[in-house]
Amino acid sequence: MSASSNPICDSGIDEEIEALKAIYVRELEVEHDSRNEFPTVVCLNLHPATADNAKAQYVRLTLIVKIPKAYPDDLPSFEIHNSRGLSDEDIDAISRDLQKKAEHSRGSSMLYELIELAKEHLTAGNTPRCSCVICLYGFSDRDAFIRTECYHYFHSHCLRRYIEYVIDESKLDAKAALDKDVKDTDSSKVLCPVCREVITYDLEVLRAPPPIHVETASDFSRGTDLIRLQKQMAEIGRASCRERV
Repeated sequence: MSASSNPICDSGIDEEIEALKAIYVRELEVEHDSRNEFPTVVCLNLHPATADNAKAQYVRLTLIVKIPKAYPDDLPSFEIHNSRGLSDEDIDAISRDLQKKAEHSRGSSMLYELIELAKEHLTAGNTPRCSCVICLYGFSDRDAFIRTECYHYFHSHCLRRYIEYVIDESKLDAKAALDKDVKDTDSSKVLCPVCREVITYDLEVLRAPPPIHVETASDFSRGTDLIRLQKQMAEIGRASCRERV
């Protein structure tokens, strides 16, 4: 993005901040110095540009820009926090490009261009770089995958199988609880496999073929040690579900 395309180019810092507030109405937070005279920190929660389709936003980050007193002759510094779906390499690339853009724009208003540069990275890389914790394979553009409300990522096929398993196990636990005259069990409640928060789901929406890597993987057989470990993990999962019900 050239300086001429910056709608707030060459304005003073106060005017620049006011313009940013008008553009990033919900995303922007600004901190000032102790006298409330000079903006020292700009913080934004950034997502890919997907129009109003928030469900299609698979990555995010919080960008913190620290503004020096002599800005824009002195360059701001950057911190990236609360990233989701991004690899360490992605974050390093964003940080490097922000630094290069800032150096190129020294002496003129640059905050808008820096923010948009970070958003461009998210939009271009709007596919999770992590692995599905259920099948342990990564995500490809050909896979059907989903992001939960807690920003964890799964292949739709894998999450559906996990949910169906949890529901079947919960029904067995509910039946046992009824036999013991224990009430208020909910067999439809499913916890995120990563953070154990309750997740919402639609099994029909999750109906999808297995991920590409699973379909092309070689045949695998479980040994006795793995079977024993899976049984132990399943019991831990059931106990955790009972504690949250």
